Amino acid sequence: MDAKTKKIAVASLSSVLLLAMVVAVAGDGGTTTDKGGHAICSSVDYKITCEKSLSDAKSSDPRELIKAAFNHAITDLQEAIKNSTLYKQAASDHRTKAALEVCEEVLDTSIDDLRRSFDRVGNLDITKLKQYIEDIKVWLSGAITYHETCLDAFQNTTGDTGEKMKNLLHSSGMLLSNGLAMVGDISSIFSSLSFGGFTSRRLLEEEGNGVDQVDGEDLNAAGPPPFVDDEARRIMTANVNTLKPNIVVAQDGSGQFKTINGAISSLPKKGDGPYVIHVKAGLYKENVFFPKKVKTWC
Repeated sequence: MDAKTKKIAVASLSSVLLLAMVVAVAGDGGTTTDKGGHAICSSVDYKITCEKSLSDAKSSDPRELIKAAFNHAITDLQEAIKNSTLYKQAASDHRTKAALEVCEEVLDTSIDDLRRSFDRVGNLDITKLKQYIEDIKVWLSGAITYHETCLDAFQNTTGDTGEKMKNLLHSSGMLLSNGLAMVGDISSIFSSLSFGGFTSRRLLEEEGNGVDQVDGEDLNAAGPPPFVDDEARRIMTANVNTLKPNIVVAQDGSGQFKTINGAISSLPKKGDGPYVIHVKAGLYKENVFFPKKVKTWC
């Protein structure tokens, strides 16, 4: 089979897979958004919330359904940020104000992660399915972590502001959990499909040279996630003993800082290259928070 024929075969098989995905989600012969929504909500924990979040979707395409759910989560988080600003203006307790500032920062970052997930779902490439799904799961997990960080910030505050924020974030928390389940469901649908001995993991053909790949790389191998850039990959795969850290964190006082947050607070606002923080082994009882503009490779 020549390269041109291979490309046609790959393209045709990808189309069949996409069609199979839509049919699997929509149900027996159903193509309505309602039927698709009920099907894709079957694997989530919060089904009623899921179905409501899909009300704006105009297609039974699972990508559009998931994007609609992400949009609802973004809207809910934006509303929470708006209210946190109002609460901060009214708060008299400085710890409550500080907690609300944390919420504004981390919820904004959570929205960024959701938007990246939204874009990746919209551009879903079947031939790189596992890579795409892993990226989305990482970003959604980050959004959930930031969501929880906001609530944790109220642990030592007075008044009912923390409870108000908990109520505000209840819906978005369910939507984020549902989103993670939906994305996992897409992966299950494709991994169960097989056509003529080929599965979705064997469809990638490196464009231009006709070489068949397995998603371009072994994504099950240990290593950095596929979305990190070359500089991050170099640092993350280097021997820790060969890296020269800019800052050392150690509870025994052998470093510049005893807490991780203390080290983060010293990060330069402007820098030309990576800034390496070496955290020595120990039990650090703190909620670690990176400012939004800091790009982290952990």
